[in-house]
Amino acid sequence: MEHSPKCPSCGGDVRAYQLRCSLCGHEFAGVQAPSSVRELVGQLTSVSASSWRGVDAIKAETIRNWPIPVSTADLLEFITFAGSNAMVGVGRSSAMTDAWRAKALEAIAKGRIAFRDGDAGLTAIRDLEQRLAADQKMRMAVGATKGATRTVLVIVGIAAVLVVALLAFAVLF
Repeated sequence: MEHSPKCPSCGGDVRAYQLRCSLCGHEFAGVQAPSSVRELVGQLTSVSASSWRGVDAIKAETIRNWPIPVSTADLLEFITFAGSNAMVGVGRSSAMTDAWRAKALEAIAKGRIAFRDGDAGLTAIRDLEQRLAADQKMRMAVGATKGATRTVLVIVGIAAVLVVALLAFAVLF
């Protein structure tokens, strides 16, 4: 069973992400990101390319293999971190975006077990899950549009080659 931290001033229970004690008003200073998120960021920052694998492939594998935190505060922070990275795919390889998305969904599944109905954490998890689903639909729509655009360009290219060939044939004969 997880024990909630106590206020250093009055000893009251402190909930996750609380910046001030609800009983005495003591302000909590020096609050940092959970160690799991800090460690993952450090690991990803230190990755360098090996001779046969690219940086993105190594980072994607690191993300996929990273353990999901156990405490509810760390878990919620990790879900938020992974979920936001899963939705910011511009300028990132699909391997990285896919890895973040898979890790976010894995953390969300664990969060659904860890949080009870009515918890703010479960509400945040459901919200993120909906945003991830909307992001996925948008990506699929953009991908379909890109595919259709490529098809049109190929057809236009083929038509242009045929027109040039017909003109060359007409000039020759």
